[in-house]
Amino acid sequence: MIINPVTVQHPFDTYAITSDDPSSITVSDSTVASITGNTIHALKNGRITVKFQLMGMTHEMPIFCYHKTDTRELETNNTKSTATLLKENTFLKADLFENDVDYFKINLKQSTVLDLAFLPFSNTTLVNIKIFDPFSNQMAWDESSHGKPLIMPLSLSKGIYYIQIQYSDASYIDHDTPSYIIAYQSYQKPYDLRQMEYEPNNAPHVSDFLQNNTIKK
Repeated sequence: MIINPVTVQHPFDTYAITSDDPSSITVSDSTVASITGNTIHALKNGRITVKFQLMGMTHEMPIFCYHKTDTRELETNNTKSTATLLKENTFLKADLFENDVDYFKINLKQSTVLDLAFLPFSNTTLVNIKIFDPFSNQMAWDESSHGKPLIMPLSLSKGIYYIQIQYSDASYIDHDTPSYIIAYQSYQKPYDLRQMEYEPNNAPHVSDFLQNNTIKK
């Protein structure tokens, strides 16, 4: 069975899960999302974990449920020094125009594992999302391709970090729907010092940044 978790308002926030046992599908917080038939509905903004059975094993999948906009980006935020502050569990709406670069800043009060979510309204754009520390070291990189929502797992030490968002291919700019949602939420896992490799990292100029006391997989 395939279920399609969609929000009650926005079709871009859509996921599909294949499960051997539909009755096994659960959400970690029923105040954030509910299951009705084969659809997961967002009741409010938040991050949930969906559990399901597949091939005799229990799997978990993080999902950001977007119900409404909490705040907007503050222009101009085209540099690190003018970056818009992004608060945890705040779903911020922004617009990315031609030749535009958006910067956001997060201030972590302690070392943590977090998920960063990028949810584009357009289904055609190619967008780069990069994470930098205060010293301009690139910590992570990913690309949203043709409207693909991204969830980037990050293990970060206490401090300030910058998120850079810009088009990776100007020929795919969608002038009609330039908006996107960005949000993050911290959580704790047993492997809280482990980071995933971010591709591409096949050359020095795109190499991953390796933190002290961090295990990369």
